[in-house]
Amino acid sequence: MSNDKTIMLCPLCGGDVNVNEEHECFDQYKVLEDIHILPTNDLKPHQENENCGCKPKIEIIICKICEKNHGHLHLNIIIHNSYDGREFYEKNNKS
Repeated sequence: MSNDKTIMLCPLCGGDVNVNEEHECFDQYKVLEDIHILPTNDLKPHQENENCGCKPKIEIIICKICEKNHGHLHLNIIIHNSYDGREFYEKNNKS
């Protein structure tokens, strides 16, 4: 098991969840697609997965509840952080 503590908010129960640990709501999810949002022209390449070294933020968007009671259909939006720290400068330089 990884020591990574990537935390997300469970959209079903509202609890904090470590993405690398089992969670009772996870078996209700059926992933439609992973969508990665990556910084361009960064200092080094990113891995297109949730274990990327930039510690990406993971958002789950529930699309609908499956009509056949197979759980929730959802998208994983994986937002990668830059290695060059541009988020800090963009956030602090807004007018």
